Amino acid sequence: MTALDIQRPCYGSTDLAAALAFNWSGWHLSEKMDGVWTVREFGSSIVTGETMRDGSFYGFDIVTIQGQDVRGRAWLDRGEDLRDCAAPLRLQNPQERHRRGLHHQHH
Repeated sequence: MTALDIQRPCYGSTDLAAALAFNWSGWHLSEKMDGVWTVREFGSSIVTGETMRDGSFYGFDIVTIQGQDVRGRAWLDRGEDLRDCAAPLRLQNPQERHRRGLHHQHH
């Protein structure tokens, strides 16, 4: 697979009072899983997410699908692509409450 420049997102945090006062319209907020940011290949698709201490992986975004770079697509559309990628690989989706993400348990 061709090497891609995949940048780790910039994470930030704020105190509760400031967070409650801020207008989050247009922002995406997600739970930080306390893993290490990781890029993984599943077949010919590349997924970014976090690897936990036990080796399990939580995917949050899909970068390529069957070798095609999809980063130019809308983030919500890529979430659907991520779920589609997980189905044939029989990856679990523990974040159904967020309607996004996939889980791969290290064996």
